[in-house]
Order: sequence, then C-alpha cells, then structure tokens
Amino acid sequence: FKRGVDGAFFNAYDNINECFKVMEEAIAATGANTDGRKYLKIGVNTDAHSYYLEEANKYDWDGAKVQYDEDQLIDFYEKLINEHPLLEYVEDAFTPSHIQAHKKFLAKLKTSHPNV
Repeated sequence: FKRGVDGAFFNAYDNINECFKVMEEAIAATGANTDGRKYLKIGVNTDAHSYYLEEANKYDWDGAKVQYDEDQLIDFYEKLINEHPLLEYVEDAFTPSHIQAHKKFLAKLKTSHPNV
C-alpha cells in the first residue's frame, strides 16, 4: 500500500481485487475470525469525490476505460460486498452533492443485505 497525505493507506496494486486478496489472506492468517464470529473486517474509503468528473457526471474509476454513472457505481459496490464478505462498510461512496445516489445505495443494501 502507499501512504496518502492524510496518513491513510491506499491501493498500490493493479486492481481492487488484488488489494482485497492481500487483506483477506492477512486476516485469515491471524486466526481471529471463526465461522461464527468475524472479529476482523474490512472498510473501504473510496474517496469518490477525487475521481468524479463533473462535466461528464461520471466517476472515473480506472481511467477513461472505466467510467461509471451512479447506478453503475452502486452495482460495482454491491458486487464488491457480495464477493468480499469481510467488507463491512464503504465510506465516501459518491461525491458529497450526490445525496440521491447515497440514498439509492443504502436502499439497495437494505434490500439485498438486510443485516447490514
């Protein structure tokens, strides 16, 4: 991971799934989690505002080749949650002015993951 100016660490791998793999393997190696209880979980601060393209009204997730509108980004986040059961929360999922996108994401999570 690379250290950001705010002291946080961010992904230094080619894609987010590689990053999850490293974290999940490290958590598994501790032996702290059991089938019945997950003591160690993962949180993601996506800092979506930093890759939001206002003129296009899209999120530039991975350069010009992957730009998502709000609904596509919601689907992407839900896919991450489904593929990575230790993912506990997604912070800063959208630019602050996209309140409706935040609401839509929360509503979708409540429907598809009622225990979240």
